[in-house]
Amino acid sequence: MGREITLKTPERATRVDMVIKNAEGGLEVVEVKNGVSARLTTRQQEAFLLIQQSGAEPRGVNATRAGLPVGRQMGPTPVRIIHVVACP
Repeated sequence: MGREITLKTPERATRVDMVIKNAEGGLEVVEVKNGVSARLTTRQQEAFLLIQQSGAEPRGVNATRAGLPVGRQMGPTPVRIIHVVACP
């Protein structure tokens, strides 16, 4: 649906790599980490837990372009972390 989307939880805002529609038509947040040592930040971990438990409010032009409910709370939303590690 869109990339580089800001999601605001009651505690903090975070920018996620993508928001997609899964095969069942539900929304999912996707964060991609590239490289052996790539990790989520503490702020990302906290925000992603809140997004999964309580949802978040999409904000900004990228959320608007993605057709997300800007200014309105999305319900609890799954977060998928994809860790890409190059093969030697």
